[in-house]
Formats: sequence, structure tokens, C-alpha cells
Amino acid sequence: MIGSRVVHSLLRSGLQVTTLSRRPYVDGAILPAGLRVITGDAREASTLAEAVAGADQVVYALSAGVPQVPSPAPFADVQHALEPLLAVLQSMRDHSARRLFFFSSGGAVYGNPSSLPVSEHSPADPISAYGVLKLAAEKYIAMYCAIHGISYCVLRAGNVYGNGQAIVPGHGAVTTMLRAAAADHTLQVYGDGHGLRDYVFAEDVGWLVAKLVSRSDLPRMLNVATGTGTSILQLVAIVEAVTGLHVTVQHRPIRSFDVVSVVLDIGRLRALVEWRPTPLELGVRETWRELRLGSSRQVQRGAGR
Repeated sequence: MIGSRVVHSLLRSGLQVTTLSRRPYVDGAILPAGLRVITGDAREASTLAEAVAGADQVVYALSAGVPQVPSPAPFADVQHALEPLLAVLQSMRDHSARRLFFFSSGGAVYGNPSSLPVSEHSPADPISAYGVLKLAAEKYIAMYCAIHGISYCVLRAGNVYGNGQAIVPGHGAVTTMLRAAAADHTLQVYGDGHGLRDYVFAEDVGWLVAKLVSRSDLPRMLNVATGTGTSILQLVAIVEAVTGLHVTVQHRPIRSFDVVSVVLDIGRLRALVEWRPTPLELGVRETWRELRLGSSRQVQRGAGR
């Protein structure tokens, strides 16, 4: 989801974009002007070389794991999270790409902070495997880029939501909640529902990257969020107001790897760009509209078979 929003924003800015995706572009669709799509695995040297060759900057938005789900295969998780990144870094070195943007996690890497909001200078003390792997990736980027003279900017994004978000258990509270409301399913909430999260609209994140790629004065780390905390129970109320549907909530005990509350300090971001994040209710409304349109299209395609 983040990757597609970034691509669309870069294209609207008039830039030439190459995207490497594990999934093919929509069959029969006409590619937007300026876009080149390569389908494959970032760990395949020849595929990666084709994608990186000639690129000035690289945006790394490859997903790796789910914050709220403990993995039964930690060794595979390490490979999945770090091997593609290392391959990208080596390819950037080989093809003289000058800067990397890496999407990290603004929720998981900080763990349970002692105070809110958390700035880029706050301790990173993750309590989940997902957060540990994101932090390990950040550290590897810092080391590798220092050795090989590559610039980088780590984007510690809050809870990103919006159109096109994949439905994965334990990931994407807004989309999960909207779908639960639409299907009249019970929503599982771990804890009392008062813990805070910082929800940021994916379209805003894409817009931001399109602004940052033209800047030469970027910090090495940047919180990307709204600076406003919203509880799960507050989000339930917003979803109910937007959809007109009831969300049934079932509370369960909080788990050891669940962050209680995290809200990001965005002072550094506001000093860089004129950042006006989409209000949460407006973003939820847009996400709901697209979910309903997507469902309608699926029904129409099914009826035409």
C-alpha cells in the first residue's frame, strides 16, 4: 500500500519511476506515463540490477512481518526482513545510486516509551520481533551507507492506513475495523482499548516522499505521523460514525509484545515541509468509500461471468 501511494505521488511530480514488485501489475492495464514495472524478487541479482540500474534514489517499502503476531519461524523472518535489504544496498553500491529511503516502524521500534510523544532521539527499545528486525535494518543501513558513501533517510512511519491495504491478521486497524463493521464480525481488542496510536493516511505519506526526494538537507531519521494519539475505542466511534454500522468489540488480555501507547513527535517533519496530515475521520471516510467501490466492482465482475 505505501509503495503504490509513493509511486503515484512521484509520477504526479513528473518523475520517472521504476518499481520492483513481487506481484504483477493489473492484467491488461495501461501503465501510467513515466512508470516502468519489473516483477520479481529483490533477492534475485539480475532482477534487482535491472531495477536499480540508472536509479538515482531508491525507496524501500517492502513489508516484512506483522507487529502484533508472534512468528513461529524466527529464522525465516530474519531472512525475509534483511536479505532483500542487503541485496538492495549492494545493488545501490554497484550502480552508484546515491540515496535510500527506508520505511521503518514508528510504533514498533520505540516499544513502550516512558513519555509521549516520542521524538527521533527517544530510546529505541522494541518489545516485538517485528520491531527488533526493523531496528536491525536501520542499524545495518547506517553502517553500510557510512562505509560506501550512500545517503539515507529512515522514515519511522506511524500506523499507516488507506486504500489498497492488504488484509493481514494483526495488521491495519482501520481496514480491519471497517471490514468487521461491514461483515458484522466481532472485533478483537487486546487490552482496555484506551491505548493510543498515531494513524497517518497513506496518501499523505506518498505526498511526503515526493517532496523529500528533491531535498538535499534531510536528516537520517524522520518520524512520519500526525502527532495526535487516537485510542482504539475512539477509532471504533469514528468508524461507526462514518459507516453508520455498529462495531462489536470483544476485549482480550493484552499480550507481552503489544505496545500500550505510542504517539510520534513530528516537530522535525514540520520543520522540513508544510505538513498538513489528513484528519483521521476524513481518511477513514475515504478508505470506506474505496472499500465499498471495490466490493461493488467485484460483484459486477462476478455477475458478468
